[in-house]
Amino acid sequence: MTQQYTEGKDNEKQGLSIEKEFITELVCNLVEEKDLGYFGPQVSVLMKLIKDNIDFYDVDNPKEMEAMGYAIADGFDRLKVNETGLCMPRKDTLDQSKCWNGKFPDYEEGSLFVNCSACIHNFCQRGHKEAIERHMISVSNMLDNAPLLGEKLRKKYEKELQQGEKLLAMADIQNV
Repeated sequence: MTQQYTEGKDNEKQGLSIEKEFITELVCNLVEEKDLGYFGPQVSVLMKLIKDNIDFYDVDNPKEMEAMGYAIADGFDRLKVNETGLCMPRKDTLDQSKCWNGKFPDYEEGSLFVNCSACIHNFCQRGHKEAIERHMISVSNMLDNAPLLGEKLRKKYEKELQQGEKLLAMADIQNV
């Protein structure tokens, strides 16, 4: 039992380490202005964090830029992946998560397009755009081909379409 617990902790630590490395790499890519097709609300947050920290680091030095990336990554809670984006909640804004259940973000049960697409923690890459478009086509087809949907369900689907359109508009505007 102790060994299983310890192994679980090692995997958790390893997972957190990998997530921090990934966020650090994102920060470095944004600093270097690589065109990787990033979009979503969290892109603006990362850009602001970079702007707030860049004067304290020599970003021409790879080690310094990486140090800045790790410093920024430390402010993030976890990294969760779903079909239409990445959930990158900051520790100081966890309670603003659309999947917030009153105590903590419920990433497993709350990871729905209707939540994630409108969440401030949403971060997307170019490949997610196609998944968002597919989801919107599916929802649109549901609205068109299911006239007996109740009013409440119809409004939910219409809201998903609106949120998807906003997210795709970000892709066109930001496309960092």
